[in-house]
Amino acid sequence: MRQYFAGLSDTAADRYASAFSNFQNNPFDDNSLSNSDILSVTEDRHGDLWVGTEGGLNHIALRTGKVTRYLHQANNPTTVPADPVTAVVEDPNGAIWLGTWGGGFARYQAESNNFKQYKHNPSKPNSLRDNVVRTLLVDNNGDIWLGGGHGISRYRPSSDDFEHYT
Repeated sequence: MRQYFAGLSDTAADRYASAFSNFQNNPFDDNSLSNSDILSVTEDRHGDLWVGTEGGLNHIALRTGKVTRYLHQANNPTTVPADPVTAVVEDPNGAIWLGTWGGGFARYQAESNNFKQYKHNPSKPNSLRDNVVRTLLVDNNGDIWLGGGHGISRYRPSSDDFEHYT
């Protein structure tokens, strides 16, 4: 059976809600989402969910119900680059990529359980164009397209740089 997931604010109600699993923030439960305002959701190749919220990234292992939170830590370049995680995708190699509001773009590095961050650098024309990333799309070549406040960019993993379009 195919499962479908929806992100809703805490004010949304549905008379069929009992048919759904509910994940939300509970400040007294570390095994809950970091924030209830859902901005993005993707299902990975293992059937787990990656949930971007106003308050960070969350990994939900659906088989066990375990929630792992990934939060921004100031001055730590190996964490989520900013807490509003606006977009999450998985590439053909199984890597998880995320876009943030104001913190740029990042790849989750499962082997070290941390993140490689990509930020705008005005002195490097092939760096990320803008630190606001609203949407992500992985194409058939494995390149990642980013939509943000200053147009569209394509991240090329093979050269580890960005090409910009307006």
